[in-house]
Amino acid sequence: MQEGSPLRVRRDDLPRRTVRELDALGIAEFSMIATPRRGTEADLALTLSVFGDHEWSADEMAALRHVAGQFRQFLDAAASRREIERRLALDGLVTSASARLVESQDPDRETLHAMQLVGEFFDAVTVAWTDVDHDTRRLTASHLWQAAGVVGGVDASQVITLEPETWDEVLTTLSEPFVIDGHSLVAELRNTSPNTERLINVVVPVMVRTRAEALLVIQTDADLRWSEKEMSALTSLATVVHEVLDRDRADRLFSTTFRSAPTGQLLVAATGRVVAANESFEALVGGPCVGRPLGDFFPDTATPSALVAGETRFEGRDAARWVRVRTAEVRLVHEVEPVTVVHV
Repeated sequence: MQEGSPLRVRRDDLPRRTVRELDALGIAEFSMIATPRRGTEADLALTLSVFGDHEWSADEMAALRHVAGQFRQFLDAAASRREIERRLALDGLVTSASARLVESQDPDRETLHAMQLVGEFFDAVTVAWTDVDHDTRRLTASHLWQAAGVVGGVDASQVITLEPETWDEVLTTLSEPFVIDGHSLVAELRNTSPNTERLINVVVPVMVRTRAEALLVIQTDADLRWSEKEMSALTSLATVVHEVLDRDRADRLFSTTFRSAPTGQLLVAATGRVVAANESFEALVGGPCVGRPLGDFFPDTATPSALVAGETRFEGRDAARWVRVRTAEVRLVHEVEPVTVVHV
């Protein structure tokens, strides 16, 4: 319930003891309105209006104040219950989204899904995952969710380059989560879209060795209070997103290097099954290797742990020969278990 959006209370909404006291006062018609002062049910301004031609004594007025106080307690208790339920729902969202991110073979898609879940939970206008490049002083919105009907918002893959003095100013704020209105943003950020100035920005930085490497930015048009627990939950989710995307980028770089390497290379599971082979290795053996056992190429070697660095007997396309082998264990996003890289 947002500021200025009153909750009108009916007789059936009241606790039974409050109804009894109203009956005792002879009140048949009334209007009770609870209005949140600043975006939360926990901070209410309560108005009780009673209809009828009656002169109220001091005792009756005191009884009315008691009735209003009882209902205030009722509303506060209900708000506390809703806050607990909301916190549990947010924790469940973070746990579920984090698990899907870690297990996904498409981190980009799952990151967008996580942005959508966060946006819908907080009734946001946009949710953006922003990469921070300290070398070029650039902020890049690499993953973006926007609420339906949003016009003129931030563009996906939008890149903002900041001047050195502005960059230093921005960095001083990126040490912990914070909330800032659009008017208070530096000019380069304030001009990213026509709607930015009227929005509230919730910024959750991902800190790696004392500096921000990425930002989860939530834009909303409601001036809500953001609790420490909410910020902590969002920080946990942002940390998982960063780790998964960072590992995926490293995987892609490794994959590119692996495929184009001039030396023969294999990726081998702990069971000895070949997961991948580059073109150089397939040229050595004369055909595809994926799914074949390691022993097809290295006789008497069933698993990568049995390979000994140094001279090893190798069955190539032409004939058996001795080759020098190096191995290294890596963990890839798309593989559940670590795999071993075999260099020939």
